This record gives sequence, C-alpha cells and structure tokens, in this order.
Amino acid sequence: MVASKTPRRQEMAYEQVLASITQAVTASKQLRHLDRAARDHALRTASTMLRGRAPEILEANAADLRVIRDFSYTDGQIDRLRLTEQRIAVLADECDRVAGLPDPLGELSRNDSKGPLHVTRIPIGVVGAVYEAQPSVVVETMAPALKAGNAVLLRGALAAGNTDTAVVDVLRDAMEAAGLPADTVQMLPIKERSSTRHLVNAREFVGLVLLRGGAGMVRGVLSEATVPVVELGAGICHLYVDAAADLDLATALVLESKANPGIPHAVQTVLVHTDVAQRFVPMLISALVGQQVTVHGDLRVAAIVRDVVPATEGDWQNEYLSPDIAIGLVDTLDDALEHISGFGTGHSEVVVTRDRKVASTFVDQVDAAAVRVNAPTTGASDPGGWDAAPLLSTQKLHARGPIEPVAFTTTKWVTWQL
Repeated sequence: MVASKTPRRQEMAYEQVLASITQAVTASKQLRHLDRAARDHALRTASTMLRGRAPEILEANAADLRVIRDFSYTDGQIDRLRLTEQRIAVLADECDRVAGLPDPLGELSRNDSKGPLHVTRIPIGVVGAVYEAQPSVVVETMAPALKAGNAVLLRGALAAGNTDTAVVDVLRDAMEAAGLPADTVQMLPIKERSSTRHLVNAREFVGLVLLRGGAGMVRGVLSEATVPVVELGAGICHLYVDAAADLDLATALVLESKANPGIPHAVQTVLVHTDVAQRFVPMLISALVGQQVTVHGDLRVAAIVRDVVPATEGDWQNEYLSPDIAIGLVDTLDDALEHISGFGTGHSEVVVTRDRKVASTFVDQVDAAAVRVNAPTTGASDPGGWDAAPLLSTQKLHARGPIEPVAFTTTKWVTWQL
C-alpha cells in the first residue's frame, strides 16, 4: 500500500487501515494453525454472546435508526438496518449452523500414481468486506470466514456505525473468551471514504474482499480494486408460474419469497402463463394485498384486476427492497426465459410447475447463481439445504452461489521426495 498526499483525515484513515491490516495479518497466522474444535468453539461462543448481549446491540441500533432518515434512506434500506431480538437470534443461529458444517480445511485429495502428491485446503488469510447499512453482514461474513481460519476486516456504512461497532465489540469479546485473538474481526474507519480504497488496494496483505451494496457503490469499488473481489450482487429475482403449476403452491411460494422484501433474494417479478392467468392472478393479488404488498401489473394483468399500479419498463429493473412486486403475463416458457434473460441479475430464479420437461428446460436455460423448482427464492423451506447460507455471489469466478466456508479457502499442492 502506498499512501497518497491527502488531507490529514485521509492520512489518518490510511494509517488506521494499515494498522488494522497488520493486526489482522498477525491474527491470521495464529488462526491458520487452529484445529476445527477451536474454531467451532469460537463460533459457538459468539452465538452465546450475541444472544446474551442483545440489549446493548439493540440500544446501539436504536441510536442509528433515530438518525437514519437524515441519510435519505428508503423504507427497505431502513428495514435492512433494523435489528430485533429475533433477528439477532437468527445471526446467533448462523454462527451455530456454520460451526456444525464440515471442516473446509485439510486434505482435499491425494494422487499416488506418480508419487506422493497432496492437495490441501488452507485459509486465504485476511478477508475484507465492504457493505452498506446492513449489520447482519458482520456476522454473515465473519462466521464462514472464521470457520475457514481467516481474520476479517469490515468496512460498513456511516448510517449503521453504532450498530456495527456494537456487534463487532461482542464478537471481539467472544474471540478472546474462546482463546482466539480479538483482532480476528475488526472494523475499519467509516467516516472517511478513502478507507474503502485502502482496503481494496492492499493486495500484499488482503486475499479477498466481499462487496455488497447498491449498483453505484459496487461500480465505484470495482473500478479501484486490485484485491480480488466477490460481488454479492443485486437480486432482481423472478418466479415463473407455468401453465402446469399447482396454483396454491405458487401463491404460497410468492408470499414466502416476498416475506422479507429487504433481502437481496426477495422475489421482485412474478411471470404468469396466460393459460392460468384468469384463475391465478386474482387469487395471487388478493393474497399479496392481504400482506400489504403493492402490486405493479402490466396491461394484461390490469385487465384482469383493475386495482393495480400500472407497471412501467422501470418496474422490471427495480430491486424494490420494499413491499412492492411486479406481475406480468407471458404466453410461453420461452417468453418467460427471454424476460428473465433481459432483466435478471443472475441471482435467484424460480419455476413453479408439475411438468418435468418445463422444469428441466428452465433449469438448463436460466443463467443464475441459484435456480429452484417449486421452492421459494429465499430457500427458507429448506433451512438446512445447500442454499442456507445468507450470502450469495452472482459472479462466475472465484465463487458463485451461496458463500460457505470453502469460499474462504485456497489450495496448497505439496509433493514429497524423500
């Protein structure tokens, strides 16, 4: 890292980031030698302390919520910032879930055909995360990164500063209580934007940075980064209701996929085959309105149910992050696939059908990190399944799909000649 000639605040941010990186590198050297039991114990300790210290986290969160409207945040963004006892319990559960996963480190394979060759998975070392006002990302990043033996550097948003600090303080205390260095997890300065630039350019020290935020923030960081970045992309997610769909199931899946509109994999657009539109559209809209969801419908939807907001071109490109949803009619599966190809972001896509051929075609032709047949975009119906991880990458390299501990590892190839 090379510090540029900047005003004193930026110089101080550089110095603070460099100090944190140095501490993280030191911590990572200790973490990489820990066995699975020690790492799992630290995660379970974090779970216990998050539950026990929820009141102080909620107090800090309340302080952020009192001033967040000064930042011109939308209702959906405010909901992402908001923590409750239940949401803290979910984060604690995530620590326990990750602790129960298989160890991502150790021998991966062995080939003795040409001599003793060992391939092992090892920690990346130091992992960073740059994200907007969503405190859950702190735990969602730390848990799988620690499971894989990494130290974590977090650069959040000013609007969530009190909450992020409170959560990180709990996690640091948990690390020390479990016998790990507190610097396993650290927050970087949030009042100076240059701290993000320093992090994503620390190529000699930081092995990987997770990036989660709006399109503008993502473009800005990617344009400057020299450290490899995994983009946890925006979710314009679709649910296609086929002519052969179970309509009661389809309704339930839409509601479940929209239950938390602030999450990246909440469904934004429902595409309905015209063969079932007359029966399905009224029942779906009635169910959505009953859950206080505002429906934006195309002209053919509006001809079936008048009380919808007319959908515009922008609705198909809108990651609402709010209790809004767009509904459009399609005449064929190919029409649905074309719409998804044009407006999807490669995050999560769903088909609801009892026709195996339709399901197979949808799965084969949709280009997305997560594709589901007769299951919600959220994966909530299968909390222990492959899509239980709360973070999901939409890019095609280094990791795509759910971000589990193995995404925070690299490989070491060793040949013995004695």
